[in-house]
Amino acid sequence: MKNYKILKKASIFLIFIILLIPNFFSTAQTIVDESIETTQNNNLETFGIENGGEVILDESFADSTFPPDWTRHTTNPSATWHVEYDEYLSHSPSYCAVNNNNIHLQDEWLITPRLDFKNYSEVKLSFFWMTDYWIATYNDECDLNVSISDNGGITWNESLWCEDKYVNNEYDCWNWNDTDLGNHIDLTKYNYSDNVKIRFQYFSEEGINGCQIWLDDVLVYGYNVNDTNKLNCTTDGPYEGQQGDTIFFKGAATGGQKPYLFRWDFGDNSTYNYQQNPTHRYKEVGIFNVTLRVTDISIPRRFDINYTTANITERDPIPSRLNIQNITGGFGIKAEIKNNGGDNITDIEWEIYVRGGPLSINIFDKLKNDTIDNLEPGEIKNIQLRYYFGFGIMRLRITAESQDITATPREKLIWKYGIITIILPF
Repeated sequence: MKNYKILKKASIFLIFIILLIPNFFSTAQTIVDESIETTQNNNLETFGIENGGEVILDESFADSTFPPDWTRHTTNPSATWHVEYDEYLSHSPSYCAVNNNNIHLQDEWLITPRLDFKNYSEVKLSFFWMTDYWIATYNDECDLNVSISDNGGITWNESLWCEDKYVNNEYDCWNWNDTDLGNHIDLTKYNYSDNVKIRFQYFSEEGINGCQIWLDDVLVYGYNVNDTNKLNCTTDGPYEGQQGDTIFFKGAATGGQKPYLFRWDFGDNSTYNYQQNPTHRYKEVGIFNVTLRVTDISIPRRFDINYTTANITERDPIPSRLNIQNITGGFGIKAEIKNNGGDNITDIEWEIYVRGGPLSINIFDKLKNDTIDNLEPGEIKNIQLRYYFGFGIMRLRITAESQDITATPREKLIWKYGIITIILPF
């Protein structure tokens, strides 16, 4: 009965104190991490080619099958043009290739179907190609030549392009390169012919092993001066962001005949994206050339290409932050120290300090301090002040710091009843 009366009086006293001094002490605030947002600059102009083209030829070697309307002139059947599939090497990911798996003569021709250039005021050719500069160009152990015929392949008029034209390792080895490093080949001088063919020739002399050469996304397009409903597309760029950010791209098209087919090339050798408004994350830092190509369903198909850029910078380092959290009582005082930053934090000195207030009975202040050797990003370590004897309301302060990194101190009022500690909610 005596113990019951003591406990009753203590409870009444605690309620009185809570009602009397609700603002006796303030609680520290918790730090909130700020997220990094992707930024886009929509005020700069994009750059591109003339709007409103028509597709004359579009071949991406899809389904890993050789296109039936193309032809091959073969000197070495075991090492000639063939279609391969490799999702890690191509953005398509099917492409046509010649492999260097023997040392015999290779004069391998890949020839387009017949093309009609009449009625077009301007005609251009684009394609993607990939090889090794040091073997194919610098040592000149093989050649990729592009030539044209205006009489269905009976004679070949001129060489339009060869990878040998590049010097000083101007193109990227083992990365897809766009035609003449971004400039499409002008074929307008042949717009009088309706019997045009284009030849891609791989040549390697007898006794030389040569080099692998890959070809993809062959596109021939023209501009029809009589077309009054030209297709136009926009990319809403340029874009900016940090490495690993989610970049939101926005495509739009007008004219032509709906529905439209959108195809994005993000410029980092990733797989094409066929959404109108896709998202993409860049793994590397740099300025990437982004290409949007839109086609419609008219016959012949109209199309347009628009170029923009994505400027990707290094991610800002996440500042190291210490946070004191989850303070609990009971037989003593416990708390957590958490690393909310992106780097390891070492030699963290922490302290739990309890001192008596005007309404407490405590012979001496209580202090506990120690050091945490290392705290990795996201890691939590527990700290503790073991039980001690006291009565009444006391002040609690917990701190943690390491060199220039300091956690926001946490300050609380606690109620001590013998060896029991209660964390008060104010």
